[in-house]
Amino acid sequence: MTRPDQPIALNLARIVHRLMVEPRGWRIDLLKSELGIADRTYRKYRGLLQDHFEVLLAPGGQWTIDEVSEGEARYLRVRGQGNAVEERSGFLGRAAGYWLARKLFAFSGDSELRDAVEGNWAEFVAGIKDKPFYLAHLLRHADRMLHFVADAPKDYTHHESTISNLLRALFYGRKIQVDYRPYPEQDSKSFLLLPLTLVLWRGGLYLVASFNEEGRPYLFAL
Repeated sequence: MTRPDQPIALNLARIVHRLMVEPRGWRIDLLKSELGIADRTYRKYRGLLQDHFEVLLAPGGQWTIDEVSEGEARYLRVRGQGNAVEERSGFLGRAAGYWLARKLFAFSGDSELRDAVEGNWAEFVAGIKDKPFYLAHLLRHADRMLHFVADAPKDYTHHESTISNLLRALFYGRKIQVDYRPYPEQDSKSFLLLPLTLVLWRGGLYLVASFNEEGRPYLFAL
């Protein structure tokens, strides 16, 4: 047997779900059309949500359910009150920066470079995953909202130890023994180099290094 209040409960649940997963909210004319309700019923639902549902979104009360105008359309939307995580200065910049860094260093395989940026991204996600509603939208659609086109990236999947050793030599100012082949058809030569700069250029890694402290710098492709 269907309870008399079931349609109201279901409709409120649908509205809350839509507001929780859509940053833009729900356009009011489409909301009324999809739910098959009149304007008077919509205003009743809106009042119930504004008076009783905010505690479900955040106990601290930093969210409000408002009507918002965008041109000629009006939306029912959940809005932060300034101290919400996504309203803080630099939040979206960090989200975009971490995501782009992951894509930028994807070519480096399972190297320390990639581990570092993946670790930053994991910490960022861990810091927001328990926050209310639509931050999941950012994580689900980041690949559509942000895109990185690499310039013919090289594949360093099997060069993790090379990159790791170069980073250690570079940051600690130590010389490193390398076997270098300028071209595939040539034999490799062994050098003792002092790394100066690791360069990421056009999808590849290059090492600027000298043979001694006062020596001329040379460019070596990894």
